[in-house]
Amino acid sequence: MPFVNSRFIDVLTMIHDKLTPQRIEWVLIGSVSLALQGVDIEPKDIDILSNKDDALKTNILLKNFEISPVKFMRSERFKSYRGTFQVNGIDIDIIGDFRVLIDNSWFSLSERLFTRKFIEVENITLPVSPLQDQLTMYKKLQRKTDIRKIQKIEEKLRDGL
Repeated sequence: MPFVNSRFIDVLTMIHDKLTPQRIEWVLIGSVSLALQGVDIEPKDIDILSNKDDALKTNILLKNFEISPVKFMRSERFKSYRGTFQVNGIDIDIIGDFRVLIDNSWFSLSERLFTRKFIEVENITLPVSPLQDQLTMYKKLQRKTDIRKIQKIEEKLRDGL
């Protein structure tokens, strides 16, 4: 994968090896998911979407790397069970039951656990959120910080997967 360096691959392999035997439901979202699918973006962290129960189980599995434990958090626009971890200098966000406020309604990202696709990366199979799902969400959020991601995803989709 041209846009994901070996440090990320090592951390993703460790995550895969810890979560898969426990049958944790998870999917990579955000920049690392984009980069793994060939979008010309350099990931800064790893975002893992799950449900509440599996986010809490993941917290136990990654306890040695915990920066802040998985707990319910809410802001004006987002609510979820969220925790932060760090492995080899790479931040990992675990997000369970992630909801986003769009047009005065809470929108759940949980469906991404069912629309995920699987890709092979260095002998492991990783669940990623499809590019079209991520593009749709970035457009709905209408954040200035996502403009570059939107352009890069559209470019990748235009050029073909």
